[in-house]
Amino acid sequence: MTVRKRIVSIAALFAAGLVNIIVFWNSHLFYRAEDLTDLDKKIKVLQEANEIYPWNDRCHYELGKAYFASCIQNLSEGLEGGGLIQNSSESFGRSLRLNPASPFSHFYYAQSLLFENILTPSSDDRFYKEFKSAARLAGENREIMYEVGKKLLVCWNDLTDEDKDLVLNILKSALERKPVDKFPALLSIWEMNVKDVAAIERIIPENPEIYRRFGSFLGEKSFSLDDRQRILAQADFLQIESSKRLLDSGEREYESSRIGAAMRLFQYSLGGLLKIRFFHELSGKHPFSDAEFLHLFKSANLGLWKCFVESNGNLEESRKYLDRYLDVEKDIDALRDFEAYIRTHEIEDRSIQIQLYHRQGRYQEIVNLGDQWNPEESRDLYILGDSHQKIGKLDEAVAFFERAIEADPRNLQALLKIRQLYRDLEEYEKVRTLDGEIEHVLTQNETIIVDRTITRDSKFSRSVIFEGEARHMDLFFRKNLGDKSTLVTMELNGRVIWDDYLAGEKISLEIKPELGRNTLRVLTVNYPFVLEKIVFETLVP
Repeated sequence: MTVRKRIVSIAALFAAGLVNIIVFWNSHLFYRAEDLTDLDKKIKVLQEANEIYPWNDRCHYELGKAYFASCIQNLSEGLEGGGLIQNSSESFGRSLRLNPASPFSHFYYAQSLLFENILTPSSDDRFYKEFKSAARLAGENREIMYEVGKKLLVCWNDLTDEDKDLVLNILKSALERKPVDKFPALLSIWEMNVKDVAAIERIIPENPEIYRRFGSFLGEKSFSLDDRQRILAQADFLQIESSKRLLDSGEREYESSRIGAAMRLFQYSLGGLLKIRFFHELSGKHPFSDAEFLHLFKSANLGLWKCFVESNGNLEESRKYLDRYLDVEKDIDALRDFEAYIRTHEIEDRSIQIQLYHRQGRYQEIVNLGDQWNPEESRDLYILGDSHQKIGKLDEAVAFFERAIEADPRNLQALLKIRQLYRDLEEYEKVRTLDGEIEHVLTQNETIIVDRTITRDSKFSRSVIFEGEARHMDLFFRKNLGDKSTLVTMELNGRVIWDDYLAGEKISLEIKPELGRNTLRVLTVNYPFVLEKIVFETLVP
């Protein structure tokens, strides 16, 4: 090897070593800057790193972020920030020239350009292009797409129709993951800048919780009542579909003897069903049948009860699920299957048995059970009284009805039954006494003095007893906040019967309560008001 070649080789090795040292020192300074919280020191270290080796896109990227943060800090302290934001934009621009495929650099560059435009207004709209580039390069990164969508949503009125479509597509993709967490912030931006219900409907995933939140938001912000009720009807419909899928999965797990998994799925299914408020009855949109709801409701409750029985045998803990099932199950074949189940599992609970037999009209068997049992629950005593009456043992029926009333003086069914028995037995003095007791139970509901402020965190709920006939109901109230449109929702037995803005000092409507206990709820969707009293009257034919 000649001397010249040796010199060239040594020079090349020296140059390579020098480059390695420069790159190493640049990286060292970069990582050192990452640990610094003082923005001025961080900027200084990153500047030094870029002077040593200006081809590391990450250094320019971090310097742009540091300049941006310093600008925000200065503005919060009342200082100038224009020069810092320009430095931020220049740093992100350099980073992109070195690595044009970075969605993060495009996003922060766009954000910096937008902020620069706000501080020093101009016609420069490059930030639109950079935001769109960030979204296109984001791939599966939904967080970048979400942030891009929010930023562009702020500029909605300045976008072209084509760009609006792009923004909605970006947000639709962004909401595919963790939509419940992301949606509230998005709603606030939408309400301030867009206010187009059709636009946001294009991006909402088919998630009942999201639709419920949107419907509630529309009410809180006094948007169109038709839109609100349609959206909430869609939430109910989606919840039915979701609960159906969960129930099917639960039944498959149960059949495969995976009881724990089945129990969780049945609980999710039932929890969703209990959120349904039947808004389709007001809006006429997205209907589903009562039969479909009842089938799901019965199946979820029965499935949960069976899971409890087969996992720990605790009947008391699971009793509420069984009571719900037996309260609504009328199919004879289903009741026979249920009876076969309790026999197979050797469940000898007399309360369960008499409820089951009562549904099947097996009154003599109920009477036989009653001869060996001394129940205390008003419901059980009523069933025994009704069964004795059905087979003609009127004296025994009276005794059981009296005990049922003693256990629960507001048991209207027992009061009505025993009154009819006394009339048949021509014991008119007792009939008159019972007339007074029945009237007392019913007139407790004729005028309910409430006189309390209803807020979004404090609703009114009352158990009221009716004889099952249609009634007229008047609610009297006064507003708390002047002329603001107060949106009131009323529910009877879990179904919405009123959802409208208050237009006077009284709401009047006709209701169809069930025989016995009914649950009435009154709540405000947006502004508080004082509910003074509720008056019920019998409808005159």
